[in-house]
Amino acid sequence: IVCRSSTAIYGARPDNPAFLSEERTPAAKSQTGTVRDLLEVEAFCNGFRSQWPDITLTLLRFPSIIGPTADTPMTRFLRSKLTPTLMGFDPLMQIIHEADVVEALWHSLSHDASGVFNVGAEGVLPLSRLMALGGKPMAAPIFHLAAYWGNPLLGALGMPVSRTWPIELDYLRYPWVGDLGKMREEL
Repeated sequence: IVCRSSTAIYGARPDNPAFLSEERTPAAKSQTGTVRDLLEVEAFCNGFRSQWPDITLTLLRFPSIIGPTADTPMTRFLRSKLTPTLMGFDPLMQIIHEADVVEALWHSLSHDASGVFNVGAEGVLPLSRLMALGGKPMAAPIFHLAAYWGNPLLGALGMPVSRTWPIELDYLRYPWVGDLGKMREEL
C-alpha cells in the first residue's frame, strides 16, 4: 500500500530544525483543511501498520507540489495576481514537480519500499527566489501580526480568506523542510 502525505504535517514552527526527519512526530497545529486531513490519514496508517505488520505500507511525504497541472496551495499562491509575503520572513522552501511525484509513487509501488519517506527535489530555495522563478513580482510585505489578525476579520466579514492566503500563514513564515537522506538511501 502506498499513501501520499506531505511534509506540512511536521508543522511550520520557529523551533523546527533546518531539516525534519521522518522520525519527528507530526506537530502541525491545523484544525481545518488539508493538513488536518493528512494528519488523520497518517494516524489511520499508523494504526493499520500496528494491526497488520506483515503488509508493506509506504507513506510518502511530499513538500509543495508544483507543475503546469498541479492544483496545490503553493501553485494557487504562485498563480494568484497578488502574492503577499510576511514582513521580515523569507523561509526556505522545498518543492517537487508533479511528474516527480508520479515517478516516486510508481517507484514505491514497484519496489516494495516500506516505511515513511520524505520525498522532494534536491536543494531548497528561499520563498523570494521561488517567487522570482515563478515570475511573481515581490509584493509589499505585510506586517505578520496584521496578516494573522486580518484573516479572522476577513472571514467574519464573509470574505473567503483562502483567496488572500492559499497557504496557512505559518508556512510562509517558518521552515518545514524535509530531510531527504532516507529517500536517497532506501528509496
